[in-house]
Amino acid sequence: SPSTLSRIENGKQSAQVSFVRNWAILYRVPEIGDELADLAERASASTWWAKYKAGAEPWFREMLAREAIASEIHIFEVELIHGLLQTEGYIRAFRAAAIPDPIEEETARLVKFRLARQEHLADGGMPRLRVVLNEAVLLRPVGDRATWREQLERLLEAATRPEVDIQVLPFSAGPHPAMGVPFTTISVNEHPGLDAVYLEDDRTGRELTREGELRRYREIFDRLT
Repeated sequence: SPSTLSRIENGKQSAQVSFVRNWAILYRVPEIGDELADLAERASASTWWAKYKAGAEPWFREMLAREAIASEIHIFEVELIHGLLQTEGYIRAFRAAAIPDPIEEETARLVKFRLARQEHLADGGMPRLRVVLNEAVLLRPVGDRATWREQLERLLEAATRPEVDIQVLPFSAGPHPAMGVPFTTISVNEHPGLDAVYLEDDRTGRELTREGELRRYREIFDRLT
């Protein structure tokens, strides 16, 4: 129906694999039917986050779905360890600092979600992960000594993997083009039309997909590295 098609076109509803194959024929592009059907299948599987009550915002759902099929993820963080590299202790300590009297049930759900996000990404075949951390990230301990040590060891362990690259941008480097602006770029080599940049703060985030925006943040990341 028109209403169903509208919801699918606007990213509010996933498409059945059989529908996608038929649309490829209808729109006279049968040569990409298998690729689109594969994307539809993986997109449907990506709704693993629903049980954690995560991904309520459209931009965040899009980010999680893109992560699942990404070939490369580039991350720049100003003050935080990124969620893909956080330990449970770090998550709890940061939430305790950010929210007065946090509700344990919500904290536990957040912990389970973030750890599941890490596992889901690894299970799907870890994309190339390149992370640049501002030096401030490593100079601001989060949690007690044991929690902070565990988090630093987690970073060291991650950095030994061939698909993970972690760099630290030192204060001595002086001013740079991303001062105060953490961001993530997601690249899907097989389907470059799905590439995106994500800007997040403590309340919300937004998705950038225009070619000029993508090029700008890729250039910024190259300068940072």
